[in-house]
Amino acid sequence: MSDVEFDFHEFEEFAQRFQKMASDLDEFCRDISQQLAAELLRKCIKRTPVGQSVTQTERGKARTVQYRTKDGKKKFHTVKGKKYTFTLHHGGTLRRGWAASAVRKEGDTYVVEVSNSVLYAAYVEYGHRQEPGRFVPAIGKRLKKSWVPGKFMMTISANEVQNGMEAKIEHALAKYMEQMLDGK
Repeated sequence: MSDVEFDFHEFEEFAQRFQKMASDLDEFCRDISQQLAAELLRKCIKRTPVGQSVTQTERGKARTVQYRTKDGKKKFHTVKGKKYTFTLHHGGTLRRGWAASAVRKEGDTYVVEVSNSVLYAAYVEYGHRQEPGRFVPAIGKRLKKSWVPGKFMMTISANEVQNGMEAKIEHALAKYMEQMLDGK
């Protein structure tokens, strides 16, 4: 009978990489959950209706206009001459109200909550009743319909993300396993 030698060095390295992969799986699940929540948040924000900007041109005396820059500083601008134009922006509160919580683990499930903290968000999402004929000063019109249909910003976005979720998770998991098994 002949002597046979086995080198288990590569097998031991493979076992160590596999153990590292198993220990890092929690981090992978948290990352993929955060990515899916970010995608849902992006889609919800994109679908959320925004108010209108109204540009007006007026004639009159010189007037000082106050506004804020992108970094939040107050600025003043004096408009001189017979004619000046200004823009009034209404809305955007509902769009700015979207937020996602941090990923948390509940048993074997990873949970991220995507929500809108604006009080009327549910009415825009699912629709609402209104009283026809009532005058609304903010829009300067009388209401005509008794039901305003919902926009379903969250519902449609969640369905889209859920339909593509399995493929994204499989792709990310395959890439993760390839990196781990290659020792990178």
